[in-house]
Amino acid sequence: MICRIGRRDVVYVNLQYQPNRDQIEQARQAGFQILDIPEIDNFSDIEGLAALIKATDQLVTIDNMAVHLAGALGTATQLWLPSVPEWRWGNVKEPCRWYRSVELKMMDCCAPYFWNPLAQDLHPLRQRKG
Repeated sequence: MICRIGRRDVVYVNLQYQPNRDQIEQARQAGFQILDIPEIDNFSDIEGLAALIKATDQLVTIDNMAVHLAGALGTATQLWLPSVPEWRWGNVKEPCRWYRSVELKMMDCCAPYFWNPLAQDLHPLRQRKG
């Protein structure tokens, strides 16, 4: 996905647990800067994962543990949700009820490359942070 919608003028931090190494290498060969810290196990080392999240300017994620850590840490975050999100996220037109730093974004299931419209909003979030 990064090769299709990503920006080459930012550094990406790999927060995936059990990442697909071939996809990461493919993105690097396409000119993307991806920081991968193998000393931190993003699956079992929650403190290490929290430190990585806290060190970022912003997080873009789907609904997983990373969004909850980012929200608890106050890290600016865009949460990309499917067109019919789970009830706990409420109405995506309203602010996130759980975390002030998390901005809810809903995928348009009818658009080609469903996530592309959401990717267009990445720049404004990065500008607000810093």
